[in-house]
Amino acid sequence: MKKRLLSLFISLAMILSIIPVTVMAKAPEGMKIYVGNEEVTSGGYWTTDSDGNVTAYTSTGTPTDNYIHYNAGNNTLTLHNATIKESVSTDTSTLIAGTAIGVVNSSGAAELTIQLEGDNTIEDVSTGIYVLVHSSSTGDASLTITGSGSLDASGSYNPGIRVQSNTGNGTLTITGAKVTASSSNGGNGVQIRCGEGSDASLTVNDGSLTTTGSGSSGAGIHYQFGSNTGSGTPSLTISGNTIVRANGGISDSSSADIQIEDGNNSSGGIVFDDGNGTVYGNVTLQEDLKIGKGEILTIPEGASLTTNGKLTVDGGTLNGTPSGDVTYKVTSVSLNIDNMTINVNDKETISVTIEPANAKNQDVTWTSDKPSIATVEANGTTSSARSAPNVKTATIIAVSPGTAEIIATVDGHTATCTVTVTKKQNDPIVKPRPSRPVIKEDKDLPSNTTECQKEYGKDYVYSEKYGACIIKYLIIPDTSAK
Repeated sequence: MKKRLLSLFISLAMILSIIPVTVMAKAPEGMKIYVGNEEVTSGGYWTTDSDGNVTAYTSTGTPTDNYIHYNAGNNTLTLHNATIKESVSTDTSTLIAGTAIGVVNSSGAAELTIQLEGDNTIEDVSTGIYVLVHSSSTGDASLTITGSGSLDASGSYNPGIRVQSNTGNGTLTITGAKVTASSSNGGNGVQIRCGEGSDASLTVNDGSLTTTGSGSSGAGIHYQFGSNTGSGTPSLTISGNTIVRANGGISDSSSADIQIEDGNNSSGGIVFDDGNGTVYGNVTLQEDLKIGKGEILTIPEGASLTTNGKLTVDGGTLNGTPSGDVTYKVTSVSLNIDNMTINVNDKETISVTIEPANAKNQDVTWTSDKPSIATVEANGTTSSARSAPNVKTATIIAVSPGTAEIIATVDGHTATCTVTVTKKQNDPIVKPRPSRPVIKEDKDLPSNTTECQKEYGKDYVYSEKYGACIIKYLIIPDTSAK
């Protein structure tokens, strides 16, 4: 029995030895953490209100909602539906003044893990999140954002997220979370800075990152080496079907090329460098993805994309063949004629072309702004529907003199034709006449063509047969046999 127990313990020890274990370390010595203008280094709870104020929580237990918690034991800052609009003042720290969440160390490394719960917002501050190693000695700067929640971090003159080591490596890791970072006044959305010969890396796994720079120099993602240039390696690694959008592009100040690749995960990701998107590795969409106007998504050889019915092309370009359905949105509609003139009671055919030809919505709504002048009736698809199923026709019917607008609408896009309805030039003016031929003995009626035209107009002549004025274009059937 003892031998069996011993064997069991040995086996269990061997199994545990090969299971990866994540150790949450304490904060590096000398590091300080601020949220709003509150130092949270020692740990505790703070609440936030709709105005973004950060207030220390003095009651027992955990706040019900809208709170911040820092666990000094594992160096993890939890944001739970928090709104932060306060920043570190210059009286508190000149190094990270103006930032909503600031981490600084002047004597070693700076690192922090942010756990997201619910929807969290940082705004109305100069810098959203700033992790800074301000040291002449070797020290790395590292920020990890994880959790199932979301974070929208914006800075005004500085990045929404900034990770900086003046001498060591700079690392930003996002796992499972949905993160948005932006700058509104000429800054970068995300900026990672390291020493001249060190590495700056961004890793996104099983989450998403959307960044937006502003101004002529603001990039979505920027890697900086040293104070200006360097030789270190900038890298972006994506996995877990993640999507990275860098509005404003991806830039760096290194002499080395940026490395973008899928990680060791079984699935890769998609990176949009400004409007140019590329699929890396094997990707299965987990959320809706739209390729908008001016955007391109390329599936290169060796990569694959499974849409799960979540891919929409709305004015953009898709290069390569994905697996699964793709929804193409209507981008424009046009008519074969913009103006026409037709006579009363006449009909004309008009056609509308829908672009792109493979747009999902091919339903056309025809309307007239003045149906008393001209009406329109849908015909359906043209006779050449096999070659052009995106061309639909309708019939315009002229009702009375005037001008009307005929409008074709498809999926919110419209095209208009101006229709002018006129009276036929050769139409005779029909005058009232008796139901039977007028006999000459009716003394009050004209008795010759001159008198007929004087009485009724030049279109009338005198008929000896019927002894009456008749329209010269009118043929009256012979009723003498009746």
